[in-house]
Amino acid sequence: MTCANDVEPLLPIASVNSNKQNSLNIPNSRQILRISINLKKLIDTLIPNIYESDGCVEINKEIITMCYEACGGDKSSEQSLLKYQSSVIFCLLTVKKWYLQLAKDELHMYSLYMARAVLAENLAIRIIAQEEMKSTKNLTHLFVDILLKKFVINENDEDLVPTNALELCCDLHCTGIISTSAIQRLQTYLWRGWIIQSEDGVFYLKESNILDTRFINHFTSERLKTPKYQNLFNLFVSLIFISIYTFVVNDGKLKIGLNPIGILETIFYGATLGFVLDEIVKFYNIGMPYMRFWNIFNDFMYLVILFAMSVRILSLHKNDKDLDILSYRILALIAPMMWSRLLFFLDSVKFIGNMLVIIKQMLKESILFFVLLIVIIIGFVQAFLAMDSSDGTSDQTLPILENLLVGILGDTNFSIFENFAYPYTSLLYYLYRFILSLLLINILIAIFSTSYSNIVENSNAEFLALNLEKTLRFIRMPDDTVYIPPLNLIELLLQPVSFYIRKVYKKDSAKKLKKFHNFLLQILFAPALFIIAINECKDAKRAFYNKMKGKPLDANEVDTPFLLDDGFVDSSNNDFSNSIFDMNSLQESINATNVKNRKTKELQKEAEMEDPKFLCNSETWFKKLKQLKEKV
Repeated sequence: MTCANDVEPLLPIASVNSNKQNSLNIPNSRQILRISINLKKLIDTLIPNIYESDGCVEINKEIITMCYEACGGDKSSEQSLLKYQSSVIFCLLTVKKWYLQLAKDELHMYSLYMARAVLAENLAIRIIAQEEMKSTKNLTHLFVDILLKKFVINENDEDLVPTNALELCCDLHCTGIISTSAIQRLQTYLWRGWIIQSEDGVFYLKESNILDTRFINHFTSERLKTPKYQNLFNLFVSLIFISIYTFVVNDGKLKIGLNPIGILETIFYGATLGFVLDEIVKFYNIGMPYMRFWNIFNDFMYLVILFAMSVRILSLHKNDKDLDILSYRILALIAPMMWSRLLFFLDSVKFIGNMLVIIKQMLKESILFFVLLIVIIIGFVQAFLAMDSSDGTSDQTLPILENLLVGILGDTNFSIFENFAYPYTSLLYYLYRFILSLLLINILIAIFSTSYSNIVENSNAEFLALNLEKTLRFIRMPDDTVYIPPLNLIELLLQPVSFYIRKVYKKDSAKKLKKFHNFLLQILFAPALFIIAINECKDAKRAFYNKMKGKPLDANEVDTPFLLDDGFVDSSNNDFSNSIFDMNSLQESINATNVKNRKTKELQKEAEMEDPKFLCNSETWFKKLKQLKEKV
């Protein structure tokens, strides 16, 4: 029997200490710039103007070859070609970014630049598909070298932040590329932690024990880096966070008199500080690409909680009951945001994910409406206040402001404007209502309708883009020790211990620190790691079986009716002890799967041969099918 642990990894593990060797395999920033310029010239040649080409270019083998040749390299050396050609997707996306910026800056050439941007993305799609077909069984080059290797480009004599093609694709919202099978398979591998980020934050590596069926090798704190498990833990923490919030806000006993801050209230405020600390660290390391809709939503909620906490502490310091009541009322305001926050961790469900994308897009595009609304309101406010002060007194200021703001929601009160400067104020208010009700509201409805229809038409691609964005959010900032918030406060409190270890061990301090934190994380997350290890041992059997059959690691997860040799039978499904301790359960599962597939084929063949005239599986039909394929 072949041992699962002796199987060659699908994606090789690179040494963390091989930075010098790795740097030789990556083009420098100026070389990346030259490749991007070459590709831009190629696209400019293919679409010289929008009138002759109509923006449509048929991508053939010659154009794909030109894209590879634009990357340079020694044609007699395969290693040299791979070094430069691995940047082709990154450079095509960089060119698309340039075209999008040009389309904004030069509106008279908008159609031309957008057509070229679309061509750049289509070229990337075709090259990704071609690379996937080259290496169906081993996707190392496509995943690690082309899509996940980080490149630096020099723009305006400055080197930009290292970025890989996958991150750039997500930032540019290239739904066409994101929807390809290769990107989706890569996203699945990243989501499950099958490919992880190295300690230097530059390369992504294959997890060494995917095919290992031993329980102890999966019971490790390293698995906490997996986006899938981080998301589940965050959902679990959010449910506890909401439960504590509900008790703090809705328990009337806490609001009778000036009570000191209790245990649950301390946990609630402490957890909030942990979330805030995590947001600050990630924003500092990732930058603006980290600031997405949900991050802004959560950050605003955390700020409100911190403000309420400050008022609460101030009320105890000053012994002020009014401030104490105010703190609880401020806290109560964020109840809708607290419950809406759960959707952030459930957006992997297609319906919820699509609705969140629609809401985000509607809010983004409604900015135009609110800008127009604010400008118009300011103009009318000035007019009404001027009429109110024309007689030397300003006694209608608050009613005017209140009525104009309430009018946005549809409520009106014309009697207020009959008390001063009549009939000028009444005519002005009629004009205000006309502009608001018939013009601006209809503009807002049209914007929402357009956003909804655009998202629904492209709902699958938008959902896949949302999943990729969520996956990258967990892995964009590499961390040796993953203290998932709010447990990151423990890491902060352990800084004196870390300082002591660095001082005592010096050269070996990094290894000692990592060992210490991993041991502590294994204790803190022991129940979760136990469940993770059991599930991954089962997944390792299927992955090992797929490796034997020459299939992708994530194959055979669904037993489809039209493939007679797919699916996987786990012999230990009904035996808990076998799934962990029995080393022979892997061979038993493989044998059971082979027996099932063989029996299925025998039954199918026997049923087909009941009528000798059936013969729909004849060689003649398949020969014709092959000829038809060649013609197509």
